[in-house]
Amino acid sequence: MTPFDRLLAAYAGRRDPGPDGGVLLLGPVPAAHLVLDAGLHPVELVADAADPTPRLDALAGDVALPPRERSLVEQVLARTGTVAGVLSTGRTPADAGLFAVLRELGRTTGTPLPPLAHLDLPGLDRATSAAYRSARVAEVRRWLGGLPGAVPGPPDVDPSDGARPGGVVARRDALLAELVAERRSSAPRLSGWAAAVVRRAGAAMGPAAHLELLQALVDEGYASAPTPLHPDRRVVLAGSAQDDAGLVAEVEADGLVVLDATDGAELGVDATRPGRPDGEFVDQLVREACDCGATVLVHVARADDEVARWDAARLAVLAPSDLEVVLRSPVRTAPQPGPASAPRPAGGARTGPPAPRSRKVLTVAESYTAYQREWFAEVTGRAREGEPFAVVGADYPHELLRALDIPYVVTQWWASIVGSKRMTPGNLAAMAAAGYAPDVEPYSAQGLASHLVGDGPWGGLPRPAVLGAALGTPVTHRLYSAWARETGARYLPVERTAESRARVSPTWWADLPEHWDDAVEAPRLDLLRAELDGVVAGLEQVTGRRLDHDRLAEVLELANEQARANREARDLLAAARPAPAGVVDTMPATMVPQWHRGTVWARDAARALRDELVDRVAAGQGVVAEERLRLMWVGRGMWGDTGLYQHLEASHGAVFVWSMYLGLAADGYERRCAPGQDPLRALASRFVVMGDELRMPGWAGPWHVEEARRHGVDAAVAIADADPFVVRALEDAGVPVLRLGLDNTAHDAGAVARERLEEFVDGLLGARSAR
Repeated sequence: MTPFDRLLAAYAGRRDPGPDGGVLLLGPVPAAHLVLDAGLHPVELVADAADPTPRLDALAGDVALPPRERSLVEQVLARTGTVAGVLSTGRTPADAGLFAVLRELGRTTGTPLPPLAHLDLPGLDRATSAAYRSARVAEVRRWLGGLPGAVPGPPDVDPSDGARPGGVVARRDALLAELVAERRSSAPRLSGWAAAVVRRAGAAMGPAAHLELLQALVDEGYASAPTPLHPDRRVVLAGSAQDDAGLVAEVEADGLVVLDATDGAELGVDATRPGRPDGEFVDQLVREACDCGATVLVHVARADDEVARWDAARLAVLAPSDLEVVLRSPVRTAPQPGPASAPRPAGGARTGPPAPRSRKVLTVAESYTAYQREWFAEVTGRAREGEPFAVVGADYPHELLRALDIPYVVTQWWASIVGSKRMTPGNLAAMAAAGYAPDVEPYSAQGLASHLVGDGPWGGLPRPAVLGAALGTPVTHRLYSAWARETGARYLPVERTAESRARVSPTWWADLPEHWDDAVEAPRLDLLRAELDGVVAGLEQVTGRRLDHDRLAEVLELANEQARANREARDLLAAARPAPAGVVDTMPATMVPQWHRGTVWARDAARALRDELVDRVAAGQGVVAEERLRLMWVGRGMWGDTGLYQHLEASHGAVFVWSMYLGLAADGYERRCAPGQDPLRALASRFVVMGDELRMPGWAGPWHVEEARRHGVDAAVAIADADPFVVRALEDAGVPVLRLGLDNTAHDAGAVARERLEEFVDGLLGARSAR
């Protein structure tokens, strides 16, 4: 067989389980060299969205993982007992999802899995991030060295050294770089399909055998590989990474693929790196295409790839007129597994008359809204008089802004106000008109959208001088850097890291307030603590002020007092029968003070909420006269249609008693600082794990189950952004869950959602009557 024929055979069988042994690799960051350095064999798993997943189905039923992730989990399950370990890699917390899913499957189902590890490599180009990445790589090297059959190489040898086992990967990658140069030459000798086959064959055979065949192919001058079909037409393929060469072949039916840049590897960049600003990857892609003499750029975006969808929208406005841009879907798609959901309106479209407004029973909720208006008028007034004004994400260290007396607004709060005023559809239309993807993180995009519209609730959002975000997704940096470019704001991002432990505490909510330094992974805490110094420096440069550490300590203690009052309110609400208030009241009554965390007003507001609940319980006042069902809401709040929560109170006695807002305010924020402990490190511990509590398997599921037990809920309702393992954990604990395919940015959930809720509650009451 020729070198290409052997590569083609390996490519065709790249998803065959092959021989036993080795370390399974999954994730976007190459790690084969680490495995080779440990004397082990790397096995790169290849996802296929069309894969059947019988083992996963039997273990976890209809857990709604994306099809590609289901494929990878299924492959790991198929190899259980035959491999030395499983190593996942990633740059965002979302990338750690596969590791967390496997960890949870082992914990909750008793399935014997190989040793698991996750290599977390967030992507900002600065010293703090580099130190964190080095620490994580060292951890993985130690883990690999402890696996059966490992023979670690000398740690003081350059990883690119050919004498080191991992140097095989460096030599292989050098030959792949030659292949790229060949494809970009004026007269390439092999087709784009052949080049894609040659690259992807390595997933099956491992780096050493791949290197051998690549060298043979280069030595023969690519004579055994198919030649280009249309050498006179030059096309670039970009966007979502493709797991097979089918799309390349399809595009080549009409033209020559000069550069297959589906994952950015051939450009020397990584499109998915969280630290990549808006437009940077697109600009470089366009430059490379033009340098190659390409006239067409075909951009592919999978439905689950928000980075590619964002970049597709940017290409439409950034590509030069002489470069044709073609947007298309992947060759193969597969439906999301799980129960079919009823049709739902997109965005904010209504399916009938406007939904009724919600009704409040707590006086504090209305008074807090009034205060919020007054506060916003003051904040915007200060900003319009020239004082530096900030907009930051909910998982950003607000307390630093508070201690520096910088007026600020939280992105998610602004989105909730935009939603409540039913302005979201117009904002998203403005995003699309300006060349931004309106369906990518629409909740977090409302600040940018309001700037583009030039208007908004309560007089609109002032132009910010500072923007701050934690990089929880690859799109976050694109979104905020675009916002900074549009407004001229100073942008101060911080990394978001991922949980990498094989086991997490099953009662983190009890551990974090006092034992946070032990409950949080040290490398994650070290990184954010170091980054807070950079945030402080940036804020001081913008404002000319200096951080007073005594003032910061005061802010942190006020936040702790607020958290304790929220916990007392949560516990009271959980124990009371009937419920003295529902989530229509507790959501705003919790979140308005949260946006003022660290102030005397916010601390006193939390206490006032607790005190009003005490009074209502003492008076026997409930949300409804006869409480028949207690429900929990899983996912973000429907701020644009809070009337949905009260739809069945009068008719069925069904009360939503729980949402994540009061629950997390009670359990997620308090950090006691003992004498000698660093207050900034305590602050870092608050935000390192924010988001894990709500969505990371191992963290979120046990907490939601505990909250369901504590509140005595009869059932739960989950919307589209609810974590599937949370839903599964609730169901396994005996809590029925209604899955509603709703986005929380919809300004009216509509008749369909209400009908499904009615059917669900009728079924619950009917089952109770039949017992």
